[in-house]
Amino acid sequence: MNERTVHAVCFDLDDTLWDIMPAIQRAEEVVAKWIADRLGESVAQVFTNEERYKSMRTEVHNEHTELLKACRLKEVRRAIIKEGLTRGGYTKDDLEPIVDEALGHYLRMRSTLDLFPSCIEMLDELSERYTLGAITNGNADLDLVGIQKYFSCHVAAFHPGMKPKPHFDMFHEASNVLDTPLHSIIMVGDSIANDIEPALALGMRAVYVDVKSPNTVTPPLGVPSVSHLRDLPGVIETLVKQNPPGV
Repeated sequence: MNERTVHAVCFDLDDTLWDIMPAIQRAEEVVAKWIADRLGESVAQVFTNEERYKSMRTEVHNEHTELLKACRLKEVRRAIIKEGLTRGGYTKDDLEPIVDEALGHYLRMRSTLDLFPSCIEMLDELSERYTLGAITNGNADLDLVGIQKYFSCHVAAFHPGMKPKPHFDMFHEASNVLDTPLHSIIMVGDSIANDIEPALALGMRAVYVDVKSPNTVTPPLGVPSVSHLRDLPGVIETLVKQNPPGV
């Protein structure tokens, strides 16, 4: 098999190239401090009390299940911030601008990430051989993350008209933007259900990433896995030399 039969590699982002939970926790802490500094401790009480905050956040999630299912995470986060401020007694006319400003702080911190070891080196190496794309249900800002230069497309669930993975919409959109047929794209991700299975169903090849919890999940037959991103280029080189799906 010729290497040119694979032209592109598409990545999931959260928990594939970085651990997202520490970033979310830091972003929530920054918002809580900003609200306390800007509006006072009494207004910020829902955000600074961990038990009250988690309870309120769960209630907001339950009220916005459709947004969560659609991965409209920015809108859900905005609802959380607004509800917290309202419960803290902030009802002034500038509530909406305050919510937007707090949301801006959150989103910037959410994209202030600790990349997994060897991530940049891996992207450097693969970008010399393949066109790279991102297919994500998350809302990371790749410019803020500092890796936008590697990606020729960034397809996200919050983009207009997109359904979140495991729906096929974003995979087809990436194929269109990259001008590359799906069978010539390798999908790299940490979720069997959202990344690997839909990719296989569409005739793509896939690599399972388990950096966060190595060797705890067995990927589908024929799908290689990596527990360190430094190994990904070599695994992909082996994969492209094998027969394409269905051959």
